[in-house]
Amino acid sequence: MTNKFPKSFYFKLSFIILLVLFGYFQNQNFIQATLNDESLNVNESFNLIMREVMKLPNNVENDEVISEYISGYAQPGNQVPYQIHEKILSDDNYAIAKQSANQFNAALDNRALNDAFLRQMNHLRGTKGWEQIQFGEHLEEGVLRRVEEMGEYHYLSSITADGADFRAQFPSVSDAEYRLGENLYELYISAGDVHLTTWENEKILADYLFDVYVDAVSLSNYDIYQSQYISIYAAPTDYSVDEVPYVRLVVSLVSDTEGGI
Repeated sequence: MTNKFPKSFYFKLSFIILLVLFGYFQNQNFIQATLNDESLNVNESFNLIMREVMKLPNNVENDEVISEYISGYAQPGNQVPYQIHEKILSDDNYAIAKQSANQFNAALDNRALNDAFLRQMNHLRGTKGWEQIQFGEHLEEGVLRRVEEMGEYHYLSSITADGADFRAQFPSVSDAEYRLGENLYELYISAGDVHLTTWENEKILADYLFDVYVDAVSLSNYDIYQSQYISIYAAPTDYSVDEVPYVRLVVSLVSDTEGGI
């Protein structure tokens, strides 16, 4: 004898399937990156995916404990380098933020970002009658060190984590103290924010960053620069980690009074 399920069963089943498919497509990049993360076991991957797809909060009891370990420096505009407490490193929200940050960094093409940003810059400079600015390949290593250090030590400042002037990151640039200038920017963004995926398109990211910097690079004293390099770095943060997983983006635009390539 064949058992027949009521129509409501099939309706509910269809709804669940649609819900799962919707959750997958909305979080496809996050899910794939999580599954590819060899540092996570099967249970950890499953828990992270379910929490992100279903937008589940952390265990309340755990949140109360985690909040005790959030640094007092964990806030926008912090200029003091610090490291996140080890208790937070195993928190679910922190793990989600870390996964999103790693995915963003892995997808970034720095040369494509610089090319798109330079086009915007040189269009602006053309309207002012200034000389075109060049791609500063000689600045690349120093800028990449800068953004990674400020990302991993959760601060924004013209000094390095050990207290030196930022120009110390450019040992191959002679007279760096006279030649180099730097503009910094940071943004705290929810790990699930669609912009983290949208900005994997370097042209869209360059448009956003140019809007951030346009006032600074329009100043009359900016015409002395002949080359530049820009980069962005994403890192998980303990900022409000007991409530929401946040990713912190830090940007450095370094300009040189001498040319690049």
